[in-house]
Amino acid sequence: MQDTSQVILQALEPIVLWINIQENENNPAELSRLVKEFVNTQLNTDEWYENRTARYSLLIYLIIQPKPELASQAHSLLTQTIKGLQTQLKEYVLPGEAVHNQKRAWYRYVYAYSNFLQGDKYKRKGNMGEAEIYYRTAAEYSPDAIDKTAKPGYEYDISFLGTAAYSDGFKEHYLAFLETSFNTDEALKVLTALALSDATHLTRLKDFYNGHFASQESFDIYWKKQLKALPIAPVFTMKQLNTVDFSLESQKGKWVLLDFWGTWCEPCMKEMPQMQAFYREISIKHSDKIALLTIACQDTETKVKTYLNKNR
Repeated sequence: MQDTSQVILQALEPIVLWINIQENENNPAELSRLVKEFVNTQLNTDEWYENRTARYSLLIYLIIQPKPELASQAHSLLTQTIKGLQTQLKEYVLPGEAVHNQKRAWYRYVYAYSNFLQGDKYKRKGNMGEAEIYYRTAAEYSPDAIDKTAKPGYEYDISFLGTAAYSDGFKEHYLAFLETSFNTDEALKVLTALALSDATHLTRLKDFYNGHFASQESFDIYWKKQLKALPIAPVFTMKQLNTVDFSLESQKGKWVLLDFWGTWCEPCMKEMPQMQAFYREISIKHSDKIALLTIACQDTETKVKTYLNKNR
């Protein structure tokens, strides 16, 4: 068993270094030394979540970033923080139990903010191409539905880092950046890609298109062309709970809605009544035009059947 006092001391190390850095903000030599110490002692450990390493790394970055004499160290600190978070995030790609989801939410939020800061740096330098890459990543890792159910995992970081304006993430900032900082052709490409991957962006794409490209062809024609250009969905067959196979091949000519859910997913459970209503009102009545397949992910047949029997 690990010595509890040792665990506490390790957790305090990044806090103590951060405090010392604040106290030496106007002492460049000592500030530089303390930043080096932080990098050498904190960024090379595996206790990133337990010690909230990235939180203090970003707080230190915000202190040293405006100082020209520490520009190189600031860049190195932020870059190493991003790389470290990338490594840690590999364990939290998928959601899971409550504790796992809080860790996932924390890693995703501080990773998103790290990329946001890197994007800001490149934007200040006038390198809009690099800025777009980092802003896009910040938007991609902004809190998703699972993260929002585990918000206590990163709530304190919002307060510490002063990111209350971005408590819901960085997607809006990214879209605004595209519309104002890119040429319209490039912005249209990126907004189209976003809308194709996430339909919540479709209205914004339509407004942007009508504001800049309406004279070329109608948005409806443009959008249909984008849909037709998409790759054909791979054919698959899945066995349903009633043991009947669901084959995509047999659904040709229909819209097929795939809904991924799980009995462990609180947002999914909240959406189930709407999904059931959709199935009864749309899918059954218009079975010649649309099919619905719900897929329970990282679940067991017993749990799914128990849930469905209770909520029929």
